[in-house]
Amino acid sequence: PVRQLSTDASRPFGGRAPSKATGAASPAAGKALLGIAPSAGGTEVVETPPAGDVAAPEKVAVDGDEEEEEEEEAADEDEDEGEEDEDKEFERALYAMQLVRFDLKVEVPVAPAVTREPKSSAHRRLLQRLRDTFAERPIWLDVALMKKLPPSVDEATLTRLLPYVAYQWIDGPWQKGFTRLGYDPRVSLDEAAPLQVLQFRDPHWNPKDDTIVDCTFRKPPAQKTQWYQLTDIQDDFVQSMVESSELEPECSKKSGWLPSFLLDALRDRLALRSQMLRERAAAKKAAQRAAARASSAGAGRGTKRRGSAVGRGGGRGRMAKKTRTGGG
Repeated sequence: PVRQLSTDASRPFGGRAPSKATGAASPAAGKALLGIAPSAGGTEVVETPPAGDVAAPEKVAVDGDEEEEEEEEAADEDEDEGEEDEDKEFERALYAMQLVRFDLKVEVPVAPAVTREPKSSAHRRLLQRLRDTFAERPIWLDVALMKKLPPSVDEATLTRLLPYVAYQWIDGPWQKGFTRLGYDPRVSLDEAAPLQVLQFRDPHWNPKDDTIVDCTFRKPPAQKTQWYQLTDIQDDFVQSMVESSELEPECSKKSGWLPSFLLDALRDRLALRSQMLRERAAAKKAAQRAAARASSAGAGRGTKRRGSAVGRGGGRGRMAKKTRTGGG
């Protein structure tokens, strides 16, 4: 029996592309490997042995260690591919976040720049959680937003998912705030005023102090310059000032819906609060150090007294022994 193969030089392996193992084989090499003899009629004839003469492929025994190594290599390759996919997804998310300037009198983004849903089911559940969170409150700083999410969520995951639900202001009274797609705080004064972001430069900041960032100002700022949303600051004076303030007729880039003098008063209040919090923390540390020293000194005196008592007891024992033996 014979079968005819194409002699197309661009497909030397009978219409199949060469595998990686063979590399860029030449047509002649491919013919030699397949046992093809050139003919004059434009076709090539391959002599194939009868079916009964075809030897069955030998079974190759594979050592168990080799199988494990192959499985480990395959797992490593899958892991590397997964990491590459995550890196690409993270990079796409950075470019997908839509940024808005206050002075641009255009409509804010209403739809995400990325449309493909996350592949991971865990990420899809988290995305729904984000949508619900932004439905409750349209503007968030990242620190406050992280507190609303499960502790297992890291910043990289949040960065990947935020472009699906929010855009970000890069200046103005909501600077750095992630804002729900379609929501424009410049035309929503009552709800948007408490969500304004206050930039605070702490005159009492010390780089040796605690570095944990707190969005509520229950701790002093961890950075020289820190941003707070007014609604997050847990201070009665601040909240009463914001709630009782009359809003401006127009939203300005400098102070939003609130008067400038009010924001200055709030910064003064936060500077005073920062000083009080730092003094309170310093006094607490000093008291703890004093207590530790007193405890250490007390333990030392107790040890000394116990040693003296043992010495005196030993002396009395020796005197009694001398008396019993008639010693002088």
